Formats: sequence, structure tokens, C-alpha cells
Amino acid sequence: MTAVVLGGSAAGLCAAGALAPYFSQVLVLERDELPADAEHRRGVPQSKHPHFLLNSGRRAIGELFPGFEDELVAGGGLHLMPSMDAAYLDGAGWSARKSSAMTMIYSSRILIERVLRDKVRGLANVTIREGVRVTGLSTRDGTVTGVDLTTSIGDEHLDADFVVDAMGRGSPVSSWLVAAGWPALESQTLDAKVTYTSRWYELPAQRPPSWWWQHLVIMPTRDKGEHPAEHEFLVNFFPIEGNRVIACMGSWGTPCRVPTTRSSNRPAGYGRRCSRPRWIGARLPRRSI
Repeated sequence: MTAVVLGGSAAGLCAAGALAPYFSQVLVLERDELPADAEHRRGVPQSKHPHFLLNSGRRAIGELFPGFEDELVAGGGLHLMPSMDAAYLDGAGWSARKSSAMTMIYSSRILIERVLRDKVRGLANVTIREGVRVTGLSTRDGTVTGVDLTTSIGDEHLDADFVVDAMGRGSPVSSWLVAAGWPALESQTLDAKVTYTSRWYELPAQRPPSWWWQHLVIMPTRDKGEHPAEHEFLVNFFPIEGNRVIACMGSWGTPCRVPTTRSSNRPAGYGRRCSRPRWIGARLPRRSI
């Protein structure tokens, strides 16, 4: 029995781990050429923003890939307790620090995926094929029976007993199924009006003594009266591996008019107008990467 997973990002890699005990062969088909190390790639446009691994998610991935959490920490991920290690501003004051059962692994998305790729490549019956573009599905008697694909050397067909679509929001699989005779799925969408922008920074080798926190969060204001638009922003000063942070600003329902170009210094100006502007001064002297 052969299972084929379309897409080699986090969802596809976890799907491969879930399928491996039940199929003789699992093939993961990925459009990008995957980097050997933790690097950004075209197929994961969200990779530059903060990502969290909460308790339940870590347990679920650990069941698929024993040792995942230890390897993520060994790669530089930070195992922290947010209630103790984060400075959290919600409303007029900072939240009190306290011990909690909830911990998190802070790391970049690219490190998470690199560790996942390493774990998947350690499974004897799983193969990751890179540089593969899936072009269609084959069906027979109301069943998906295989996958059509193209590579740098030509077109190809793979028979499959089970196919998982993990190609993300741009996946054409739904339209292929409609073309093959399945009814179109009802779709409902809600514009949550969420926008955000992120930059990566290197921290100084020695943190100032006043930086007791590892993670800094400023929540959007609850003030219904007149206030600067920037007070509507969520501000994240998010630690990742390699003594780096992701400085992220986002908003709900208010346009986040912060330019995203690499050369622009205007995000710093918006940061100074946040409800607690000192966070921007903490990061400005550091080198943008």
C-alpha cells in the first residue's frame, strides 16, 4: 500500500509521520528544493513571522516523532514558561509573574521544519521528492487512484492507495475533484482584518540587566475613546534560536500601515507611537537581519 502526501511543509511532514506505520511506502511530493539547514523558502511565506509550539501541539508531534522536542531545543529552540519569562502588557499595567504548567518552545518556523524534515528522513519507508509539481489526480469509480506530476525531466504518474492534500490555501485539489465529478464544497469565509509585519534582529552578546524578560508582548488597547491607531497594534518581541528576535507588529480591524520593505526604517516610527514605546528603543541599536 502506497500513500502520497502533496506538500512537504509542516502539515505534510506530520501527515507523513502519521501515515508511516500504516503504509508500506509513503511519498512526500514537494515543489521547492528543500534546504539542508533552517532557511527560508518560497513555499512557506509565513516563515518570517513568530510561531508557537504549545503543550498539546508538542505532545502530538512528539507522538509522531519521538525526540522531536529535544532535537528542537538542541538546535537552539528556547524552552520557556511564558508566565515567568514574558513581560505581558494588557491594559494599564504589566501582568504579574507566576509559575504555570504551560510552557512553550520558542523558535523560528524554519528551525521547526528543519527538525521535522530530519525526523521524516529517518523513517525507512518515507521518501521526500523535491522539485516536483503536482498537476492533477487520476480517479476511477469515485476513488482517487493516483497523482500526476511533472519534474525537470518530464511528466510522470504515480499510483496511490491514499492521497493527502497538504499544499495549503492555494491547493488546486478541490477544483480537480469537481472536474472529476465530485460536488463542489461549500465555502464560507470571514475577513478577520488581521495584518502584521515582522523583522528579524540580532541581540547584543550581553543582554542589559533590566531585560529580565525573554519575550515581550503588548496587547492591543481596550480603550474605546480617542487614541492613536498604533495603540491598536499587537507588539511581539519574540525570541528565537541564535540569539535573535522577531519584532512583530500586527492589528485586528485596524489597518497596519507599516511598510514591509527591507530598506524602510518607518516601522521604527510606528513602534515609537505604540502604547509602550520603549520596546522599539530596545531593538533599534541591534543589527537588522
